[in-house]
Amino acid sequence: MAAKGSIAKTEVIKRVKEAFGDDFVGESGGKLYVWANDGGEQVQIAMALTCPKVPLEVTAPVEKKETIAAQTNWNVGAWGNGAWDAGFSAIPVTKKVEITQEERDNIENLIKKLDL
Repeated sequence: MAAKGSIAKTEVIKRVKEAFGDDFVGESGGKLYVWANDGGEQVQIAMALTCPKVPLEVTAPVEKKETIAAQTNWNVGAWGNGAWDAGFSAIPVTKKVEITQEERDNIENLIKKLDL
């Protein structure tokens, strides 16, 4: 069984490659590397792709299959001018995270081993 988010990560990698074009450096150690302008100097930026246990919630609704990028007319040229944050903010989702029995057992074993 594939890890959670593996199909989505593949799609994100494809989109990042398309968006950055020649500025896409590559993948290494679970990170994507791209070139970016840092005030006249080219630097590499590394982006880690993970599927978070607790996702962020966007305050603006995303309807149908429309993406946040489409709602803000976001494109590659907008990366450096703050268009991504135009009217959107991310806040932690308030859903309760369930602790699995395996996690409970691991905690109990650690407490015993550490004599706490």
